Amino acid sequence: MVKKLSISSFRKIVLFGICLTMLAIPFQAYADQICKTGLKNLRGDNDLVQSRGGIWSYMETNGMNDFSMVGMQADGKLSRLVFIVETMCKEGKTPTPELMKSVSGVIGQGRDIMNMSPERSPLDKIMESIKSLNENADKLIAKIDG
Repeated sequence: MVKKLSISSFRKIVLFGICLTMLAIPFQAYADQICKTGLKNLRGDNDLVQSRGGIWSYMETNGMNDFSMVGMQADGKLSRLVFIVETMCKEGKTPTPELMKSVSGVIGQGRDIMNMSPERSPLDKIMESIKSLNENADKLIAKIDG
C-alpha cells in the first residue's frame, strides 16, 4: 500500500532540499576560491623562489657549493607541494585552509632564505634554515601522502 504524502510533509522535503542546495553553493564558491586564488598565490610564491635559480642556485652563488644538493632537494619539495595542491584541485578535492596555510608557510620559508644575505647572516645559520625547510617540507608531504 502506497502512503500519500501530506502537504506538510511535502513542504518539509522541499524546504530541506532548498537548504541543502543553499549550503552547497557557498562550499562550491569556497572550493573555486581556494583552487583558483589560493593556488595562484602558491604558484606565484614558488615562482619567485625559482625565478632566481632556486635555493640550489642561491647556495652555489653564495659559497655553499659543497652542500648545494640540499638546496636542489628543497627546490624539488617546494615544487612538489604546489603540484600536490594543483592535483587535488584538478581531481575536485578541495584543499583545506590548514593545508593551504601550511604549504604557503613552507614556501614562505624558501622565500625568506632567498632574502638572506651571506654578508649579514653567517653561512651556518643559512644552512640551518635550509635544513629546516627540507624537514618541514618532508613532514608536510608525509602528512598529505599518509
